[in-house]
Amino acid sequence: MFKFIFISLLIGSTSYGKNSPATVTLPPEAHQTLTKWNSKFKAFNDKDYSQAILDLFEKNEHPSILSADLNNDKIDDFVVLGQDNKKQFVIALINEKNKWIAVEVTSWSEKNISKTEITNPTTNKKEITVPIYISIAKDGLAEKIKPNKAIQVERYLAQPELFEIKNNKAIELTL
Repeated sequence: MFKFIFISLLIGSTSYGKNSPATVTLPPEAHQTLTKWNSKFKAFNDKDYSQAILDLFEKNEHPSILSADLNNDKIDDFVVLGQDNKKQFVIALINEKNKWIAVEVTSWSEKNISKTEITNPTTNKKEITVPIYISIAKDGLAEKIKPNKAIQVERYLAQPELFEIKNNKAIELTL
């Protein structure tokens, strides 16, 4: 089982999803690596997400940050979803023998991404949200790349994209 985390240095302390807030903090060295990679990068936080998206996540999960052993070395790595003033990014922070490495998993440029309108299937009401979220691939998708874990980048109600970290590079997997 993997754990999802919350970056107090980047996101702020608030409740997420259906159940309770995630409470693990990004290590200072990982935060420094992320800042060095892009000083303008800011992770999305719970205020960027509508209830429909937050409800997709369980206890201690969040749509924009997670922790998992991505390169099968028995050390937790981190993945963060956010943006600077030009683009959105999914960034993996890989712990290589206590040296943190920032790996750009994927990026795109979408103006006003936080003002995307979706329909909440439970209430049938329109909501404004960031429509992109991250997780670790589960079930059949996860079977494709054992023993490593795949990063799943998904747009609300769309086909996910999968990425694997190999040799400190992100590789897109074909579904």
